[in-house]
Amino acid sequence: MEVCVSKVSLQYNGKHHCGGSILNSKWILTAAHCIDLYSEVKPTVRVGSSEHAAGGTVLHLVRIVPHPEHSPSANNYDIALLELESELTFSDNVQPVELPEQDDPIEEGTMGIVSGWGMTMSAAHSNAILRATNVPTVNQQECNQAYQSYGGITEQMFCAGYEQGGTGTCRNDSGGPFVAEGKLIGVVSWSHECALAGYPGVYARVASYDDDHNCGGSILSSKWILTAAHCINDNAPSKPTVRVGSSEHASGGTVVRVARIVPHPMHGSKNNYDIALLELKNELTFSEKVQPISLPEQDEPIEEGTMGIVSGWGLTLSEADSNDVLRATNVPTVNQQECNKAYQSYGGITDQMFCAGYKQGGQDTCRQDSGGPFVAEGKLIGVISWGHECALAGYPGVYARVASARDWIRTTSGV
Repeated sequence: MEVCVSKVSLQYNGKHHCGGSILNSKWILTAAHCIDLYSEVKPTVRVGSSEHAAGGTVLHLVRIVPHPEHSPSANNYDIALLELESELTFSDNVQPVELPEQDDPIEEGTMGIVSGWGMTMSAAHSNAILRATNVPTVNQQECNQAYQSYGGITEQMFCAGYEQGGTGTCRNDSGGPFVAEGKLIGVVSWSHECALAGYPGVYARVASYDDDHNCGGSILSSKWILTAAHCINDNAPSKPTVRVGSSEHASGGTVVRVARIVPHPMHGSKNNYDIALLELKNELTFSEKVQPISLPEQDEPIEEGTMGIVSGWGLTLSEADSNDVLRATNVPTVNQQECNKAYQSYGGITDQMFCAGYKQGGQDTCRQDSGGPFVAEGKLIGVISWGHECALAGYPGVYARVASARDWIRTTSGV
């Protein structure tokens, strides 16, 4: 079935256990309750076949990442990522599925395709051949009332099925996809019995799980964002999104999906050339709260003692949580040679970096500030890159020097 080319069978000891969906060549999405983290047997996935026991390709997993808030005793946050040991080869039978935007609403009555090798009757065995059906989403409040004795329906869930029952998902369908308009909007999670009247199927809402703040960035134009290269994971299960126009990282403003990621070609495992460009899928609309930043010229010098504004949603103490509201502070650039000496055991400071902070420490950037701006005289002269701890005396923050990559930025983005 063409609609099911992103479908996989999650297996233990070669036997079908749950479904899953292909996100990219390295990652599979499934339900967290499908995973037994304490099992001595590691699951495998079969891709590219309508039969769970034959055909296609079987791949091993290198990592299992259940949602951190999922509890085996509860149904909420029922989502997990599986990293494959080997990359998939895409073909007519093996394709990734598109994901929704963050917090995309799901309208009542939305028709979706659900598929799986699950049971067709409560006492039956798993089906050998993949089956699919269409079911509509149902009213959230009504579903919540039906499932009150089971803990209710949270914002991380939605329900789908027919009032009279008869069509729906069942055992061994868990982890499989609910696809609407070509997007994976739900993961088969749980229900009371199978396709029972008055008890629709419950799905993990995929659009609820993509808003964790990771790094900062700066707007260069309506289509391009500048951030730190170390913030980007080429093997991540999906491309990142950016939120613009809000002082809060989790709400407000506009969320835009990234279409293309371009790390600096000289960036590697070291900290040098720690800069990357993000091309947006849709153009930004500029306003009082959304504006591009000016850039320096190629190799424009930075004088020692230059005061700059750094900002971000990073941690304020080594073990603290990320701030919900944007914070900013002023720090001076420091002597390059002195900073290089301080960081000799870390590989030193190159010409593509500069340092800023106070000798006594106390004010600096920290984790999750990475990628954010160092702005002096209205220009983005630095990108928050790395450091030893946070605001520690004798160890200023280290920044990627934007002027050293100015020509590359212009060539790549046209900015």
